[in-house]
Amino acid sequence: MGRRDQWIQRGWTCGAAVCLWLVVAGGCGGSAEKRTSRASIQSESASERILAIRAAGEARDRKAVPLLVDRLEDEDDAVRFFAILALEKTTGERFGYDYARPANERARSVERWRAYAREAGRGATGKAGGGGGSVPGGSATGEPSEGHGGEIR
Repeated sequence: MGRRDQWIQRGWTCGAAVCLWLVVAGGCGGSAEKRTSRASIQSESASERILAIRAAGEARDRKAVPLLVDRLEDEDDAVRFFAILALEKTTGERFGYDYARPANERARSVERWRAYAREAGRGATGKAGGGGGSVPGGSATGEPSEGHGGEIR
């Protein structure tokens, strides 16, 4: 198992334990809890953001994608790390994003993610042109993209 796989496994294993604790302590995990968890993705506390991001990734919460994309530009590198893991788990995409790169090097991937989120949002809400358009660097249908498979250091 490579270093990247070990980090991912540790992150999701710890995340699963935290999520289990949150479900046991907080109730059944219905829609009110999902909304609260989504709101926590924007918390002032990095640890709260990470917990909420992990929960969204475990739930494969597609409605959280725009919030997760915003966290790709978070000042905290751990938040960015878990945001890309949650996005990859939810969508199957990476768009070449590497959380450890400098902001100017992450910008192109972040813009691809923003385009993906806009396109997915149009498809989900039934607005004109929804679902079928192309997304820079990849497709909104989950097909492999040119930027897919970026590495985590």
